[in-house]
Amino acid sequence: MDKLSDQLDSDVIEFLNKKREIVKLLRDWSTLVDYTGETSISTPMPNEVTGRIRGYKVTQISTLYSDYSFLIASAYKAFEGYLYLLAESLGLKKESEEISNIGSLYDSDKIQKIKEDIITKTGKKIDKGDKEGLEIIDGLKRALRHYRHNPAHFGGRIDRFQKAKNYGSMIFTIINDSTKYFLDKGLIAS
Repeated sequence: MDKLSDQLDSDVIEFLNKKREIVKLLRDWSTLVDYTGETSISTPMPNEVTGRIRGYKVTQISTLYSDYSFLIASAYKAFEGYLYLLAESLGLKKESEEISNIGSLYDSDKIQKIKEDIITKTGKKIDKGDKEGLEIIDGLKRALRHYRHNPAHFGGRIDRFQKAKNYGSMIFTIINDSTKYFLDKGLIAS
């Protein structure tokens, strides 16, 4: 839990614990990135004539791949789970409701139309004048497309370890900042 508390506020972690799988996936991402960034492998270098080992070549694991999208898979899965949890908490989705397209829950035009009918789990209505809240909701949909949709598809290559690490860190930041905003407004509870 230490690594998560370095990147997420304690009340955010408490909120995420409503769906423990989200926390587990975030922890998986953190562990995988740390391991990949810190670990190196040694490969023998044989003499071309004798075949005897003349030394070892040390290579950082973080430099071995042509596509680092795999590094953020658990982070973007956690983000998707977070979006479902947040949608339920904000009253954008009922717990029993099956949704195949998470992005549809964060459509700002749709939310504008039904805003008066949205009652959050805390019993509050989403304020129709809350431009910042609506911008956050809009941003969540854009983040879903950028940090989950693009890397998960064939053309969405992440070409460097640091870029993948930054993607995952950005997902943590988005989760933390969005959750804090809605917690502070009293629209969700931890």
